[in-house]
Amino acid sequence: MRFIRVLKRESPLLVAREVLWRARRELSKRRVLGRLEHPGHVELRNVSYYNPDLWALGEHSRELIVAFADEIRAGRYPFLGYGTVELGTRPKWNFDFVSGTEWPYVRCECSECIRHDGSDIKAPYELSRLQFLPVLGKAHVLTGDDAYRRAVKDLLSHWIQSNPVSVGVNWTIAMEAALRAMSICFLLNLLSPIRREEEPWLASVTRSLAQHLLYIEANIEFSHLLTSNHYLSDVLGLYCISTFLDGEGMAARRWGGLRGFHWLPGIGHPAFHNRIAANARRARCSGWAGVRRAP
Repeated sequence: MRFIRVLKRESPLLVAREVLWRARRELSKRRVLGRLEHPGHVELRNVSYYNPDLWALGEHSRELIVAFADEIRAGRYPFLGYGTVELGTRPKWNFDFVSGTEWPYVRCECSECIRHDGSDIKAPYELSRLQFLPVLGKAHVLTGDDAYRRAVKDLLSHWIQSNPVSVGVNWTIAMEAALRAMSICFLLNLLSPIRREEEPWLASVTRSLAQHLLYIEANIEFSHLLTSNHYLSDVLGLYCISTFLDGEGMAARRWGGLRGFHWLPGIGHPAFHNRIAANARRARCSGWAGVRRAP
C-alpha cells in the first residue's frame, strides 16, 4: 500500500526511472547470481579496520564481554525483545523459536517467507546476523583462551555449511547478508594473525564472504521512490567486504572509499552521505567504537 501511495504522488518521469532501474537490476541479478557457486579466488587482506582498544575498558566491561561469550559457548543467545534463548551450540539457523516454525532450505524470495501465521521471520534473521561472533573474538583477545577461538570458528563453519548461498530464509534480503558479512569481517580482524593450521577454515570463510558480496550486488535494495536503511547497509557491507578481501575487482570497489561503488545508484547524492553521517553520529553516541576508515 505504501508503494501505491508513493506512485500516486511521484512524477511520471521518476516512476519511469524506477521501472528502468528495476529492469536493469533484474538483468544484472541473473548475471551475478550465475557466479555465486564460483566466486573466484580471494584472500584476506591484513588491514586493521576493526581495532577496538579492549584494554582501555574497565574491568567490569571486560567481565561482561567474557560473560556474554560464555553464554554463546553454552548455546544461549540473547535476542532483542525475547531475552536469552537456549538454542544449542549448533542452532537451527532457519528456526523461529517463538512459534516453533522452521523455514525449508529452498530458494525463495523475502515475500514468500512471510507467512502471516504467527511466525516471526526476524528470529532467524537476528540469529544469522552473527553479531555475537566479534564478542567471542574479543573474549579470546582478552583471555588468551583458545576455547573461545575454537567455539567461534565452529559456529561460523556450521552456519556456512547449513546455509548454502541463495538457499533458505537467511538468503532473502541483501541487508541481512551485509550485516552478517560485517560481523564475519570484524571477527577475522580479532582472530588475526590467522594460524597456519587454520588456513583451510579461512579459505572457506573468505569464499563465503565473496559469495555474500555477489549476493548483495545482485539484490541491492535501491529505489528512486522509497528510502530506507537497507540500501545504506547494503553499500556499507559491500565496502567492508571489499576492504577485507583481495581478489578480482576488490581494489576497484574499495578505491576512493564508498565512491568506489560509483556504479551504484544514489551514491553521489548528498542525501546518501548525510544519512551515513547521521548513522555515524548515532554510533559514536552509543559508544560503538573501534571501526575506522580502512587504508
